[in-house]
Amino acid sequence: MKYLILLVITMATIARAKEPNAPCLRLQDIKTQKLRQGDESLVRLTFETNCHVKLNATDSSPILEIESMPGMQTTVTNISQRESENEISVTLTLTAAPYMALGNQKLHGLVHFQDISSGSYSDKTFSFDLPIKVLKLKVMNPKYERPVWVKVLIPIGMVIVTIVFLPVLLVQFLFGGEGQC
Repeated sequence: MKYLILLVITMATIARAKEPNAPCLRLQDIKTQKLRQGDESLVRLTFETNCHVKLNATDSSPILEIESMPGMQTTVTNISQRESENEISVTLTLTAAPYMALGNQKLHGLVHFQDISSGSYSDKTFSFDLPIKVLKLKVMNPKYERPVWVKVLIPIGMVIVTIVFLPVLLVQFLFGGEGQC
């Protein structure tokens, strides 16, 4: 019985050793603001690193690529790597056109990095999906307000009408007659 348990543990260890290593990058956190048609929003992505990763951008290969989508413009605002915390933080600005389709959508992205393993650099790519929800364009419904000059003239006009026409109406009521004798 002891040998059977030892055999099972040994085989499980060998099977575990044959599994491929976990990926170097993992999308850990996505913080988004509301994205409306015709508006822009900031998105903060946090990637967790499980190995030594070096980010380097060249003219031919950027660090981060986001798939283009009709009516959506993406701009990478900031990329920072914290060695002590083993994480990479990326801030994106998403700008949606007024005609952008409403609802849940996914942007596909790629992170290009170099994995430092066994003393040499190897280029690797990590793909991820960025879920976004596009909300309806917020229409401002301004309450109709009269212009300032109308607000000033109405009280002044009421005072003038009261001063001029009240005495005339009073005289006509007192001395004007309906019937003459």
